[in-house]
Amino acid sequence: MTYLIAACVSLLIGPLFYRFFAEQHKVTKAIDGFVFVSIGGLLLTHILPELLHHGGLSAFVVLLAGLFGPSISERLFQKHSRLTHNFTLLLAFTGLLLHTFIDGSSVSVSDHDHGVADFLPLGIILHRLPEGLAIWWLLSPQFGNKGASFAIGLMLLGTLGGFAFGEHYANQLSLDNIVLLQAFVTGSILHVVWHQPHVEKSPSDHSRRSETLAGVGALLGILLLIALFSAESHSGHAHNHDHGHMSMEQLWQWTLAVAPYLLVTYLLGSLRFALGLRPDTNNPYLGWLVRLIGPEGFVFVGLILGWQVALFLALTSLILSAFLAQQKIPIDQVGPAQPLTLREFSLHYQVERSAPWVILSLLIGNMMHYPELLANQPWWQCLLLICLMMPLRFCFVGAAALGLTLAWAEWSTQAVLLALLAAPLINSQQLKKMSGPQGALTMGLVLGMVAAGQQWLEGINLEHAIAWPEQTQVLAVLVLGLLYAIALLRLGPRAFMARLFSVKFDPHQHHHH
Repeated sequence: MTYLIAACVSLLIGPLFYRFFAEQHKVTKAIDGFVFVSIGGLLLTHILPELLHHGGLSAFVVLLAGLFGPSISERLFQKHSRLTHNFTLLLAFTGLLLHTFIDGSSVSVSDHDHGVADFLPLGIILHRLPEGLAIWWLLSPQFGNKGASFAIGLMLLGTLGGFAFGEHYANQLSLDNIVLLQAFVTGSILHVVWHQPHVEKSPSDHSRRSETLAGVGALLGILLLIALFSAESHSGHAHNHDHGHMSMEQLWQWTLAVAPYLLVTYLLGSLRFALGLRPDTNNPYLGWLVRLIGPEGFVFVGLILGWQVALFLALTSLILSAFLAQQKIPIDQVGPAQPLTLREFSLHYQVERSAPWVILSLLIGNMMHYPELLANQPWWQCLLLICLMMPLRFCFVGAAALGLTLAWAEWSTQAVLLALLAAPLINSQQLKKMSGPQGALTMGLVLGMVAAGQQWLEGINLEHAIAWPEQTQVLAVLVLGLLYAIALLRLGPRAFMARLFSVKFDPHQHHHH
């Protein structure tokens, strides 16, 4: 019973905090950052890997429908956009309500089964903190305090119902039976959290101080995720998300493995900048070469995936750069308008440019670590990657990170090579700078190189990677985390992640009539 009371109280802490401090703009910005990172992180690191494991490609398609469906509906039916928006909010809430019933059932198991470690209910209690805050943050601006209070009351009733009757409905509520529903609802929740539709923008919203406060909230959200991961690691269980638990372990191991190489890559990037090798150089050939791979990207790939892959990437990048320069295709520049000093480039620009990509690439590889996902269908994997790359604007460090995580996730050689070679090139903004024939030739050249590489490379060999001591890896993670935290405080979490997209959109762009 103690666990049940604690789970209910943890659900109330967020709404009470929001209720008393909502009038202070500084606090609301911090809350926004906290909800954005904690809820988004919970979904991407815990829920989505489990959904893809049980639902495969079907769950992924339904997830995309939940994520992008509301935006498409609002654009098609602008007169009814408010109705569409409210329906999305209610759908997201329904998903959380179902989840809170499962929470109650898990608390009941913990309360009656003394063989279950105390860390399992602690994990449940921790992840309900952002859930309660998110419900109030999302619903109170639209439906008022009474509506949000009613929703929190329903979640408390759901928790009590799960505690009392959850065991009777365990089979019906197993993830295998509701995976597609959960996928659609998860996409809807991601949509609502990302778009932040109810917040009215003010001139001060994007001030440095305002974004710093949002960054502070985001860092608190990260600390909560770390605490939740630690609690689940010690419990030996995963709150009915065993695969999600293993996924978090895997994500941590990948982060440890890649961190030292990223720091070496940043040092080499600073050296390259000091030597004057930049995408905005007057030499189009060198500009394209730096845009596609850069010396540091070549070293990054070579150290982890081996010299054969690095040599293939170097040769194909030289050929692609020559072709693109000969065609006089302009580079889609993403750099700052004013020249940078070496210090600004080293500590800010290259870190802020690549950090979202490194994080996204690790998450993508972690979510798709299933040999059965499009198994033995390498070109379908490539098609899926092309669809993923189109709205995004990968830098070459992000492309290298994506390629190696796909290799670790046991994807096909073709998919890994496509990510390494084409991710910085294949996006909607860059393709707009090409004519139709140029785009077709570029895509054909890339796919031909991937096919040739698959014949040349029998498999991606990871044994060339240096075996860093564990202490070095942990230290590298701490240094990398400090650099990324500074970037997060400078930009705020939304601007930090918005750098991923080549398609510019306003996350607040919802019509209200």
